[in-house]
Amino acid sequence: MGEILALALLVVPVVALVVVVYAIARGRKSCPRCQNKLPFARKPTSAEQALYGGWTCGNCGAELDRNAAIISRT
Repeated sequence: MGEILALALLVVPVVALVVVVYAIARGRKSCPRCQNKLPFARKPTSAEQALYGGWTCGNCGAELDRNAAIISRT
């Protein structure tokens, strides 16, 4: 039991660090409609954005998915 706890205390911070470095290395995305840079920290404006990722552009109001592509509502 102690070995599992020790392994978890080592692995979890390493994985968290890798995720942060990957996010920073990827760079910021921009809105395809107005070319406004999107923030690193998201503030979801809908349940769909909270669950699956995405943004609402603060400049033009476009709804974007997690890959910064415009979501078309039909």
